Amino acid sequence: MLHHFNLKSLLGSALFLLSIHSFTIQNTGKLTVTVNNIEKPAGEVRVALYNSESTFLDPKKFVAVKSMSVGNNTSVTLEFSNLPYGNYAVTTYHDINSNRKLDQNALGIPDEPYDMTNLKVKWRKPTFNEVKFPFQAPQKTVQLHLKRWIDR
Repeated sequence: MLHHFNLKSLLGSALFLLSIHSFTIQNTGKLTVTVNNIEKPAGEVRVALYNSESTFLDPKKFVAVKSMSVGNNTSVTLEFSNLPYGNYAVTTYHDINSNRKLDQNALGIPDEPYDMTNLKVKWRKPTFNEVKFPFQAPQKTVQLHLKRWIDR
């Protein structure tokens, strides 16, 4: 009987672990970010994901970041896999001179083309709550369009 009990416990534990694994898989997804309107065949496009107001726009406190060389492309697509469900803001800019920062003039106005999800403000930096979106699906695509500050 003891052997039979251990087999039941082992089977029960295996089913429990399998259900946890399935639950985890269902709570992550793939976010595809397509960045359009690349104006010059130079540098790279950088994309960062943020998930809170306290870290938003801090160049060292993103959830994930990726970059891709522009080449002769007018758009690039980057994918973020196994991303936990939640609220995110996506930021992007065309790092034309490949210095890994969004260049700004003396007034703090960006000199390089940029965009963010749901970006509607021009005269100040947006808040996380203004540009966030819910990510709660196995797959989601976000389209961003690079523009210079003057063209917003």
